[in-house]
Amino acid sequence: MSNTTEMQVLAGLIVNSLNEVGRARQLYASGLGKSGNTKRHHLWCEFGYPERLDFDHFYNMYERNGAAFGAVHKLLDACWTDTPVIVDGDETKKSKKSTPWEKKVTKLMKKHWAKVKDADRRNLVGHYSALILQFADSKEWWEPVDRSVMRNSRERGLVKMIPAWEAQVKPGDLEQDQKSPDYGMPKFYYFQEQQVGDNGNISGPMRSIKMFSYTHL
Repeated sequence: MSNTTEMQVLAGLIVNSLNEVGRARQLYASGLGKSGNTKRHHLWCEFGYPERLDFDHFYNMYERNGAAFGAVHKLLDACWTDTPVIVDGDETKKSKKSTPWEKKVTKLMKKHWAKVKDADRRNLVGHYSALILQFADSKEWWEPVDRSVMRNSRERGLVKMIPAWEAQVKPGDLEQDQKSPDYGMPKFYYFQEQQVGDNGNISGPMRSIKMFSYTHL
């Protein structure tokens, strides 16, 4: 048999094999194949994954799977190579010198950026996250912030920022007034103080706090 004939035969075998593989895949996808579980038409079913994934699935994957953990932190660290710069007014008209307001905000946020980054991390794991601001105004969390007290307290008025997981913050009733600027938005949120899996421990009181959102403070 000549070299040309051998190459033709080999090429024919390769083509036939590829066609056979293609037919087998089509049969499997249509559920007519003899191998595999024909009752499940998606690969994720074969591995036991549910049709709908919730926060617990994403959180457990983040905690237990190195690839998922690495993907979250690679993106997070890439976005946080530098701390954000807060500009007073239009960014395109930013002057070389910082305004007094910019200096105050930069100083204030210097100790809080880590919490903002942590909220961003939690947002990458779940569908959303929250950053709760605690003020020293002697008010309940569901009450509006006392602006007069905050004006006198200045930078000391912001006690801390609390990053929260999706599982800790759930929206309440939605605004139904079509004339309201907050139409369709949650009127309040429920915050569960019980921590979610941090360091494998559960700490803090197990109680929910109803927090209202206000357009004008």
